[in-house]
Amino acid sequence: PVPVIILPQDVNASGSGQQAVFRHVIFATDWAPSSEKAMGCLLNFAEIVKELEVVHVIDKKPSVRDMRNLKKKLTESRKIFLDHGIDAEGHIYAGKPSDEIVLAARNYDATCIVMGTTGKSALKNFFSHGCSYRVAEGSGVPTLVVP
Repeated sequence: PVPVIILPQDVNASGSGQQAVFRHVIFATDWAPSSEKAMGCLLNFAEIVKELEVVHVIDKKPSVRDMRNLKKKLTESRKIFLDHGIDAEGHIYAGKPSDEIVLAARNYDATCIVMGTTGKSALKNFFSHGCSYRVAEGSGVPTLVVP
């Protein structure tokens, strides 16, 4: 499986815009294996990523223990990015994951969204209208989907 970048119709994907796509990235994560692969892929772009927002969406009421674990995971993820020279911050959103990821992209004026995808095939998951499809459809910025 290879990463797939989905570009909105109004995005110019040529010339100097290629590096600008990774200027301010939203990294949507749930720390599943697919998210870990997406993190690895994103670290390969460390030289061109200027700012990164690590976003996790909770879609059910968490316990105090869940919130502590979440804070720990966000801190660890942020440290990994910082150690690779990427300016990163962690954020927690609550609600429907696809809607909240799109909201985060708007809130932080993101130039790209990077996320892992589950399922047998990234394209199959994408075309079956999974979360990555809904994010790419609603975001208005390029979405890099990593299987």
